Amino acid sequence: MESVPSAEESHQTSTENSQTATTAENSFTSLSITDPSYVPFVTSYSEIQTWRACQRKHHYAFGRKLSSKNKSVPLQIGTIGHALLEVYYKDRDTLGVQQAIHSTKEFFSKEMLENPHDYSQHALIPAYEAAMSFILDDPFKDYKILEVEKLYVTPISSSIDLAMRVDLILESPEGRCILVDHKFVGRPWDTPKLMMATQLDVYAGMLGHNGMVINDKMYNFVYHKTKTHAQESFTYNPAKVNNVLRETDMIAHLIAGRLTNNSIETQSQLSLRSHEQSICGWCPFLDLCYGELTDNPKIVETALGSLGPNEYGYREDTNGN
Repeated sequence: MESVPSAEESHQTSTENSQTATTAENSFTSLSITDPSYVPFVTSYSEIQTWRACQRKHHYAFGRKLSSKNKSVPLQIGTIGHALLEVYYKDRDTLGVQQAIHSTKEFFSKEMLENPHDYSQHALIPAYEAAMSFILDDPFKDYKILEVEKLYVTPISSSIDLAMRVDLILESPEGRCILVDHKFVGRPWDTPKLMMATQLDVYAGMLGHNGMVINDKMYNFVYHKTKTHAQESFTYNPAKVNNVLRETDMIAHLIAGRLTNNSIETQSQLSLRSHEQSICGWCPFLDLCYGELTDNPKIVETALGSLGPNEYGYREDTNGN
């Protein structure tokens, strides 16, 4: 999940980045905020997707600000892998490929291997091997690097900002601007899932409001080294982007209204969206949710013992929560 910045960081980044722009006919239009007293409600794509999946899960993660004390191995692999690719791509065009590879290896050794309590060995080695295998056969070696792991905070309406951290923005040899999101999953998504994915549509639309025209968006499946499988690229689709942004704006307002106007007690009565294995089976709040829904204090107490405060840099100053 993306970190949601503090109110001060959000306001500063918003002021720097916001401007009025259009992406296409009938486009979603962001607002230019110039009032220095403006303090927005900040949300993120990750929060919006959590809300869509299950409002109770959103309540636990973003209302009560809870998270699992123990990150899963797949989540750790993604965190480590993204960090390694960030080091490499930040150094590659300025220091050269070989020095960037050396910097990446040194970062892994000093920042991760020397802090083994932060990561499981089951995550460290697979993440390192996947990232280094990808780097040594870098499919983007002929592309110019424009941005690496950059935070953007852009107004999505008069009172709500959307925070997003972009993995990589490239310029192809043909001059096309490509938005890349790294995925450390076991296998590439199939075509229907790729076509239904909306993360890069939201990011591309909001980048357009920051003055950066995106020509293509790409999900980069790092575990799959061959070029035909490593990348799934789609041409920028203004109509889809604008539809996704409108839905994002609508959900963001629902979230802002609930978190600023409703009490925690009211939120705790939210019903489950579904009992699907894909949602509930992997949810870190499954036991807590079950305990509260069945009014079982013992299960609730045990479940809370496995949870701690989340790391989203939440909105205490922004929203008074």
